[in-house]
Amino acid sequence: MERFTRPVVEALRGLGVQAEASGRNDILVEGRKVSGTAQRIVRGRILHHGTLLFDADPGMVAGALNADPAKFQSKSAKSVRSRIGNIRDFLPEDLEIGAFWEYLKKALAGGGMVTGGLTAEELSAVEELRRTKYDTWEWNYGRSPQYDLINKRRFEGGGLEVRLQVKAGRITGIVFYGDFLAVAPLDGLMAALEGCEFRREAVAEVLGVVSIFTYGMKKGLERLAAAGVRNVSLTNFDAIAQVAAQQSYIRPEDVARLLAFRDNPSDESWMKGGK
Repeated sequence: MERFTRPVVEALRGLGVQAEASGRNDILVEGRKVSGTAQRIVRGRILHHGTLLFDADPGMVAGALNADPAKFQSKSAKSVRSRIGNIRDFLPEDLEIGAFWEYLKKALAGGGMVTGGLTAEELSAVEELRRTKYDTWEWNYGRSPQYDLINKRRFEGGGLEVRLQVKAGRITGIVFYGDFLAVAPLDGLMAALEGCEFRREAVAEVLGVVSIFTYGMKKGLERLAAAGVRNVSLTNFDAIAQVAAQQSYIRPEDVARLLAFRDNPSDESWMKGGK
C-alpha cells in the first residue's frame, strides 16, 4: 500500500498540506482522514483505488458513515472509522477543485504524463466490454461477499421486518417478522425467494406485486390479472374486518356491509344496513 500512498502524500505536501500515511491505507492531515485506499491482487495483477476528500459535504459524509450497524453485516474486510477532513480546509492558499486536479495529475505523473485519446474503434471496444461484462449484474453483484441484511418498515396495515442472508448475490435465507395479520403461512413466500438473485427485477419476477395489505377490490385484481402480474399480500381487508368484529370494534353484521363496499364501492346500498 505504501508504494501507492507515498506519491499522494508527497503531492499534498507540495501544496503545504501536512499529510502523512497512517496504518495500512489511510492518509491523514492533522489527525483527520482525507484519503482511504483499497486494492486486490488477482493472477499477479493489482487493482488499486483510492479516494481524496477535497471539499465534501460533512453532513452527507457523516450520514454515509453512520449507517445502523445492525442493518448490514458484511463478511468482507471492515473499514476503520476515523474522523474525516477536507483537503481544502488545510490548504495555505485556496484552490478550486479543477486547479487541484490539474496540479495532482502533474505531481503524480512526475513529468511523464502523455495525453491523447481513444480511436472510434477503441471506444467501440470499450463500450462492448462495458455492456457485456462490467455493466452486468453478475460482475457487480454476483461476486459480492456473503452478508446479512435487516430492513424494517411500518405500513398502514402493520410493521414488517425482513432479515436476509445473501451469498454470491443470491438470497440464501429469508425470514419475515412483524405485527401484521397474515392470511396465510409465509413458508411458500420464503421458499420462492431462496436462491433468487438479490435484485429488484429478479424478486419482482418471482413474486409479482407484494404488499402487506390489500383491499382486494375486484377492478384492481382484474387489472393485475390482465397484465399477468401475480399479487401476493400478507393480509387483506377480509381478515382485518373479521378481527375488528372479534375485538368488538365493529358489529359482526357490519362485516358483510364492509365487504359489500369492497366488492362494489359505487353501489351505496351497503350503507342501508344501519350504523
